[in-house]
Amino acid sequence: MNRRRRNVVIILVVGVALFCLPTSWSGQLRSWVKAVISPISSGLYHSSSAVRKYAITIRDLNKLPAENEDLSKQVASLLVENARLKTIDQENAQLKAELKYVSALPNLKQIGAKIIARSALSFEEQVIIDHGSDDGIKAGQPVSVEGALVGKVLSVGAHTADVELITSSTAITQVQLQSSKANGVLRGGISGLTIDYISQDAQVTSGEMVVTSGLGGDVRNGILVGTIVNVGSKKNDIYQTASVKPAININRIDVVFVEVQW
Repeated sequence: MNRRRRNVVIILVVGVALFCLPTSWSGQLRSWVKAVISPISSGLYHSSSAVRKYAITIRDLNKLPAENEDLSKQVASLLVENARLKTIDQENAQLKAELKYVSALPNLKQIGAKIIARSALSFEEQVIIDHGSDDGIKAGQPVSVEGALVGKVLSVGAHTADVELITSSTAITQVQLQSSKANGVLRGGISGLTIDYISQDAQVTSGEMVVTSGLGGDVRNGILVGTIVNVGSKKNDIYQTASVKPAININRIDVVFVEVQW
């Protein structure tokens, strides 16, 4: 060991010994050393703390995509469940209204069915329901919602049936105006429901109820169809015509009831 290094070691040993001695000036020395070292220690501590916080933030940011994906899945699941519950509520409300109607007609027997498909042709409005001949459904039976006619069974399979809606341009229904007792033929179409062949002698008024007449034997009498909106005829016309507002918004129905016995 050379002389310079030996001198440094001796100074350090003496300094440590003096620092440790319980004397007044060694205490002052310790205070001075602490005063010098404290800012450095504090800076190092805060720096390391900031580094730790930064590392935690980076780690949390890395977790965000997975957490967002989980939250998105939970939201989607809740939306699906909410839609399902709303559908059930709507169907239950419809069933309650139907039961109220059926209870007033003890001879009436109906089968509830869900619409599972709709025709894409606007002039040929048809739907497919999830019940068929195995359930007692036959062609020609009236189909209603809350006691209002919406169509008639057109053809039947074992487990499904095609229903022609009264709004179809090919649909024809024998009807009667409830107050004037005038008979007519209800037709569907793009322009809406109209009644043809109303006698010129009939005093038809707006708001008059329209029901099935039972003529022709395919649909019994007394099923509500809708109300008269307006009446029109020309001076030399043999018959009057009338526009009808359906009692049910047919475009929004999801469940229907097929009348299988009366």
